[in-house]
Amino acid sequence: MNNKKIIYADGSGDFRPERIKSMMDKILVTKDQSNTYLKNIVFQRIYELDDLFKLIRKIKLLSFDILILDDIIPMFLYKFKEKTRLEVRRFIRELSLITLSKKISIIFTNLIVEKFNNEGENTQSRELFYHDILRYVQHKFLLQATPNNNKISEIRLLHPYTIQSSKIDIDFSNL
Repeated sequence: MNNKKIIYADGSGDFRPERIKSMMDKILVTKDQSNTYLKNIVFQRIYELDDLFKLIRKIKLLSFDILILDDIIPMFLYKFKEKTRLEVRRFIRELSLITLSKKISIIFTNLIVEKFNNEGENTQSRELFYHDILRYVQHKFLLQATPNNNKISEIRLLHPYTIQSSKIDIDFSNL
């Protein structure tokens, strides 16, 4: 938080400002502080990829610190049938260039797809476009939630494999 300017782009319609406010209220001293921080969050609902591409063109001109892309990658499956992987790579490469030129952080979520065998048992879990994403990311985490309350119960570093090669300290204690 630390008074950072954030753009939150939601591709699934799951964004709830009430949830963010309740998380802020738990860790901040006064309610006025959470209102101040909430004013720094700009929300954009992404209905289709054209909305996303328009946002990317705009963010090159805007002044902000963090871009959060939530449930964006699956949209590529609907728009690009044969060249989905190529378009995902282009998009992620463009995002990585934006991070370098604007000195901002970009966080995006991605779906974990589970395949089941004929008996209904889980046989494999994988992330959409895992190898394409790893080409451009600096840090990649797997967050596990407990099924009964959706609180984050485990955070595992996937890339880079050793934290010694990392130059960032990330505090997940308040999640």
